[in-house]
Amino acid sequence: LVGSVAGAESPLRVGAAQRDMTVPGTPLAGYNFDERKVDSWPLPTLTKYSSFMNPAHGSLTPIYARAVVLENDEMSFCWVSLEILSPESSMNWLAWNIAKGRGFDVPYENVVFMAAHTHSSMGSYVPRFAGQLTPTWDIFVPEVQQQMAEMMAEAMVDAWVARTDA
Repeated sequence: LVGSVAGAESPLRVGAAQRDMTVPGTPLAGYNFDERKVDSWPLPTLTKYSSFMNPAHGSLTPIYARAVVLENDEMSFCWVSLEILSPESSMNWLAWNIAKGRGFDVPYENVVFMAAHTHSSMGSYVPRFAGQLTPTWDIFVPEVQQQMAEMMAEAMVDAWVARTDA
């Protein structure tokens, strides 16, 4: 991919950006044991963003979505790095559609979404039923996924706008 863009005749342009995508009050993904598990386990305790896992008490550092765009006159690519447990296809598609509506012009098939696989990040964003019942993400909360997708989209748009000759 990079060789195709960098080896082309037209000039290479690069843009990068990051956005804080922290949603306070979500459970920590992958931490459904000890004090992270609700006292009523296996019955849920409903809070704004969690049910089987206790919500996080805050964050020491922001949880970022970062985007890098490479383009020339013939093609463009974007890499989106997320400080979460794993990327999620419906959230990726939602973020790309939001970004596209705001002027982001990289085709979906040329966007790579990746995650740091940190267990110190948010849950409640995965709609797959099996993932909701395991001690991984907790129950899906559409509002959490929407907020995260919005910040992913903002990072993508900001990186697109920030393009400059390399």
